[in-house]
Amino acid sequence: MIRTLGIVFFLLHSLNIGAQKFLQLEKGGSFNYIRYYIGEDITFKLNHDDKGWHTRTITDIDVDENRLVFYNHPLHIDSIAMIQLPGSKVWQITGLALQVGGANAILFSLGYNPIFNNEPVNWSGVATGAMGIVIGSVLRRLTKKKKFVPGKRKRLRVLDVTIGPVVFPPVKT
Repeated sequence: MIRTLGIVFFLLHSLNIGAQKFLQLEKGGSFNYIRYYIGEDITFKLNHDDKGWHTRTITDIDVDENRLVFYNHPLHIDSIAMIQLPGSKVWQITGLALQVGGANAILFSLGYNPIFNNEPVNWSGVATGAMGIVIGSVLRRLTKKKKFVPGKRKRLRVLDVTIGPVVFPPVKT
């Protein structure tokens, strides 16, 4: 019984599914790669196109023609000039919070205390606010969205790793 369930389990997992076709972004000399599967959104810029960035959902991948299909609109991968890779949203938000907090500290130290409390300018608050703005700006610049430009060492590949049907040898009785 367990043997039969095991065979059925492996037969079901060897069926042809869409997740076995994907677009792979590779960099020469590196084992790191990024894959886009069917159903994922991709942001790209086309060759000789002044419209800017396009964001589409991959509905199918044609491996024989090296094409991505977006809702019945095929696109050859050679016409893609640039792909925008997702950045870290958490660090982008953290950097923005540091910038806003730094600006708030500067405005409070230079404006609120001298005007409403008749106190001298708090220069340590100004320095703290300036450091918050600088650190937030550096953090946002380091974690911005990166761009993948196919060229000499970088390339786009459309792959299909579908495994054919499993054929078991006949059982001798």
